[in-house]
Amino acid sequence: AAVPLNPGEGIADLSFAMFYNRLGWAALGFLLVLYLPPRQDGRRQFQLDALCATVLTLFLLYLKISYGLVAVAFLLFLLTDRRQWRLPLLVLAACAAGCLLVELLWRGTTAYLADLRLAGAVSGDLPDLQRLTSILMLNLADVAVYLIFGAVLLLARRSFRDVLFVGFCGATGILIIEQNFQIVGILTLAASAAVMASALSDRPSLRDRRIGAGLPLLLAILMLPVASQNAAALVLHSAVGVMRGGEQMWLPGFEGIRLVSLTNEGLYRNFSRYNQSLADGAAALAALDTPPERVVVFDFVGPFTAGLGLQPARGDYPWYHWGRTIDDDVHPAAEDVLADAEVIMEPKAPIEHWTAIGMRRIYGAYLEEDFRLARESTDWRIYVRERSGSGSSANTSVTKQSTSAQP
Repeated sequence: AAVPLNPGEGIADLSFAMFYNRLGWAALGFLLVLYLPPRQDGRRQFQLDALCATVLTLFLLYLKISYGLVAVAFLLFLLTDRRQWRLPLLVLAACAAGCLLVELLWRGTTAYLADLRLAGAVSGDLPDLQRLTSILMLNLADVAVYLIFGAVLLLARRSFRDVLFVGFCGATGILIIEQNFQIVGILTLAASAAVMASALSDRPSLRDRRIGAGLPLLLAILMLPVASQNAAALVLHSAVGVMRGGEQMWLPGFEGIRLVSLTNEGLYRNFSRYNQSLADGAAALAALDTPPERVVVFDFVGPFTAGLGLQPARGDYPWYHWGRTIDDDVHPAAEDVLADAEVIMEPKAPIEHWTAIGMRRIYGAYLEEDFRLARESTDWRIYVRERSGSGSSANTSVTKQSTSAQP
């Protein structure tokens, strides 16, 4: 259901980042199965369904809020079913308790909500009609087949709730993918089509079974491209992984990750260059007068904390994305992000150019006031916090260094 491949991408593309999209589509697809009545009534079945739905919903809520909101909306929709309204009610109550537990144990819920408010202020605008139309056209083939399933279901059952289900799955799929970086492949359409096919195949009426007789074959046709692509990607990536092909990531914490050139040579060259810059940065950090700690990187991601096993700076983010999570007008205050930092690294070859120059612009005044340039390597400028009366933790002179490719 979820493989090392982002929806809409080729099987030979690099597999990295934005894993939440492939996991979110899969988990949401499983949750949609609850639209079907249980084949076996009973307390045990009810408890298992409630447990599965609670785990899936909490997972989606903390994975990415767009998937989580759709999951909650779907549970609210299920409350209209007089046969199983108790199930979604219990799941919603359990999810609320789960969010409170996360807050009590890790203070994770309020921090998460703060991150969402920040990102929402930057890029939380509703899409316009032109944007939605372009997304629809890119996914028109899948949507057209999905509408055939919806039409057959409505013809057979003539249920207003079915109308709502068909519309809900289609509309939320388009809204979710509009928020994604990958804009091709609405995987919940296949999941909801499977629900429709199952709903008709279980009907006792001979007329309904005849109307829906061709749906299993149509479902197989709808799912075949995605299933084939996922299977091919899984085989390819597994084979490359077993053979230990490609280039190893230089940071010790990422030794299990390989950078492999399959067909996209240009993309491979860019990230191979970035990999070399990580080696250069690690060597430059090791050459500082004191062991580095609490390192903040002015770039899309900060790889050195996890890659070198360093203590993270309090208030730092695992990633910054210019125009999506921060911009000139909306961003965390420097006192919140940098107050605990001991080292700031500015890349000369950033992984995301606009994020790097944007962070340098908005946090430049704080950097110049509290930090001094201590070392400059081939790929990095490294600033350390200046401490009055201590010459060991910060050097006011600049050391020009050319580092090797390995740390």
